Amino acid sequence: VTLARNAGFDNINIDLIFALPKQTMDAWQDNLEKALTLKTQHISAYSLIIEPNTPLQRLVESKQVTPCPTEHEADMYEFTMEFLHNHGFEHYEVSNYAYKGFSSKHNRNYWNHTNYLGFGPAAHSFWGSRRWWNVKNLQLYIDRVAEGKLPVEGDEHLTRHQLFDETIMLGLRSSGVALEIVQSEFGVNLLENHNVRIKDLISEGLVELSQNSLRLTPTGFLLCDSIAQSLLTEPSAIPFEPIQSLAS
Repeated sequence: VTLARNAGFDNINIDLIFALPKQTMDAWQDNLEKALTLKTQHISAYSLIIEPNTPLQRLVESKQVTPCPTEHEADMYEFTMEFLHNHGFEHYEVSNYAYKGFSSKHNRNYWNHTNYLGFGPAAHSFWGSRRWWNVKNLQLYIDRVAEGKLPVEGDEHLTRHQLFDETIMLGLRSSGVALEIVQSEFGVNLLENHNVRIKDLISEGLVELSQNSLRLTPTGFLLCDSIAQSLLTEPSAIPFEPIQSLAS
């Protein structure tokens, strides 16, 4: 961090991971306090995920490592939100916090479903309804470019229903689901389609309506995925309209 600041960077992020095996709340608080001393403008705090087919998963399966209990993980997450809020950070996405004016423009593009192009090995791109990714091998990437060929390894064309689902999921993870955009782009009135469910979520203190946007409360962030899942719409409920996309 010091080297980055000395090099002239004025918007610096650090990534932190909590819910480690045997990690105590005191240890996590100590990590956060040390992070504040670095005076970075942005902090990403992720809960440890035990990925399949990894050494950590094998250690857990063999009972050599005990994963963090779910309740303790939730307590750590709630503490993180409160701690960073009290120190002037805005919680603008499930795992991301920043001082005002220092949120990640790069990440916001993903969460807002904005078109983007990626260059280099393993880079991902998204345009219209098409998502594609480049080959991972550096030499293969160089060879294909030298031959005048696209170094694309694979792609997928998203259906309107998939785009709708992603709009809901990504919106809830960040600044909220813009109801007017959902209506204009997909022909879906979310408040009408899920009237009872949304009223229940509001009464439970999990979501709130603000400036025609449906957004999660701090408590709702704990249940982000399940809340989003409950608001997804059947494919037949989304009117079919062609989507402009980048030609293959």
